[in-house]
Amino acid sequence: MTQDADDLVSYNGEFSAMQPGLHALRVHEFGDLENGCKSTGEIYNPFGSPHGHSHNDINTRRVGDIEHIQARFDTNAEYKCRDSLTTMWGVNSILGRSLVIYEREDDFDQTEHAPTDVREERKREGKGEAIACCVIGLAKQEKEPVDAIINVGKTAATATKSAQKL
Repeated sequence: MTQDADDLVSYNGEFSAMQPGLHALRVHEFGDLENGCKSTGEIYNPFGSPHGHSHNDINTRRVGDIEHIQARFDTNAEYKCRDSLTTMWGVNSILGRSLVIYEREDDFDQTEHAPTDVREERKREGKGEAIACCVIGLAKQEKEPVDAIINVGKTAATATKSAQKL
């Protein structure tokens, strides 16, 4: 995950050993993995919004409802998504929270069918069980090497300017 100033959060990832098909990916409240994915809390929802699709606005979706992962038949998946509601700084930051992958796609509570005279009631189990999770944290950014000879006697400001000129 990355986010530049005044830009959206970009999610980029590669996954392996997944069942083919859609899998829900959600941001959860806590970055606590003491009891595996069960201790990550509820889906992150600082504004009390209803359960919704990732393309909906803040009035009709929780912040943690982000785009699904599509796993291929070779059990691998590449994930690229930019999200308009998640942020990596400020009071509603997702840093320190968790990402959770579920065993199947989220049905958004829309696949329940009431019983009729010709069919039984049909309910789906939603997104299923969590199959993987991780904590959203900070990683040390690798700096590009600068090919410069900097004299020990120079100040840091002068040395930086010298390195930028090369």
